[in-house]
Amino acid sequence: MKHRKTVTILAGVAALALAGYTAWWWIAARTVERGIADWMEQQRRQGALVAYGALDMGGWPFVLRATVAEPAFEGHGVAWSGSRLTAEAKPWDFSVIDLAFDGTHRLSLSADEATRVTVKAAGGTGRVTIGPDGQPRSLTLDVTDLAVMPAAGEPMTVARLDVAVREL
Repeated sequence: MKHRKTVTILAGVAALALAGYTAWWWIAARTVERGIADWMEQQRRQGALVAYGALDMGGWPFVLRATVAEPAFEGHGVAWSGSRLTAEAKPWDFSVIDLAFDGTHRLSLSADEATRVTVKAAGGTGRVTIGPDGQPRSLTLDVTDLAVMPAAGEPMTVARLDVAVREL
């Protein structure tokens, strides 16, 4: 009888811990979702066009994953659109965010039409590290099958491009 009571108590504690973690994960997912919406609204107030087809939050229990279908951004001399962007982090460590760029992505940079450069990529991966103040500290990108198209001149292709940017 004593053994059964101990097992019941341990099962109850485990169930409470699982329910608590699940609630915490759900709150974290909604916080990320709200953060994305707030960022989009801030960009729109600054004159940018920001859109997406769908936002899906997932990854329970060990990952917090935001998948954005058909993301698009245009503003401040930059235009970007893609098939799908996925960002994920461990729910207990938001300082490292892994990125996946699935499908085709297009990035255009320009001060004006005469200097526009468009880069089209077949996908890639990346990682962003965030400092204690919430600001990005580093970015790495590994992009494949690039087509670089300047406004004037011949297009060029690049099989793979690795980029690393770090705050000094």
